[in-house]
Amino acid sequence: MEWKEKRKGQRVYQVWVPLAKISPFLTKAVLIAEDDKFWSHEGFDYEGIQKALERDLEKGKFKYGGSTISQQLVKNLYLSRKEPS
Repeated sequence: MEWKEKRKGQRVYQVWVPLAKISPFLTKAVLIAEDDKFWSHEGFDYEGIQKALERDLEKGKFKYGGSTISQQLVKNLYLSRKEPS
């Protein structure tokens, strides 16, 4: 959107590849970056949710998230207004 607003004309090209073609190290790095407790919880990181809620209450606004990859997937699949393409 920034490129469009600044009239830069760049485009992003996406090429989907099978998961088997992606390094397992990259897959693990992405999982750890998004949800560092992915392998130790069953979809809900209750400690992370509690800490995020405490920080949100302290700040007086919803700024921090405690959602896991599993929760983000459910949100995107079932609560998104965008139709899948």
